[in-house]
Amino acid sequence: MSDAPDAQVPPQVLQLAISEEVPDRMEAGLRLASFAGQSTVDALPHRLLLDDENTAVTYETAEALLARKDLAGARAVARAIAEADPRDLTTAWIGDAVHNEWRMRQEDLDLGHRLCEALLNSDEAPVRQGAAALAAYLDHGAWPGGPIPSVSQPRRPGLLARLRAHARPRPHR
Repeated sequence: MSDAPDAQVPPQVLQLAISEEVPDRMEAGLRLASFAGQSTVDALPHRLLLDDENTAVTYETAEALLARKDLAGARAVARAIAEADPRDLTTAWIGDAVHNEWRMRQEDLDLGHRLCEALLNSDEAPVRQGAAALAAYLDHGAWPGGPIPSVSQPRRPGLLARLRAHARPRPHR
């Protein structure tokens, strides 16, 4: 966490984070990433990383947090990895964000390893657990404990394509 005073999150961003609309929550994930590391805000990106309804929100939030290339963003993603349900595709979409942000260039991969190494000393068990899994993913391109299916998506498809690709099937009634 930073020693600097917490910046004020605009109220409209807070509203986007709790919206029922997927594009709103995606936008909130992108915008809230800049506030990562602020104890008053960290619960919102965490909620978006583990979005119950649509993994597009998960992907956009994870990618924005990882793009920060700092401990605050890495900590948020590590915690989410540790707390994600391994039975759904949340971890796979986080993995795609990790791949796109930290595995494409050697300098990003090296930075990712340094951040994970620092997080392994965290006082918080979920952060340590997620950092260990994240480091393993950086090394091998797979999560420890077994393969999670890749969702292999293009880097930046249009909004509707992203929404369709991430939509979770709803049970038929």
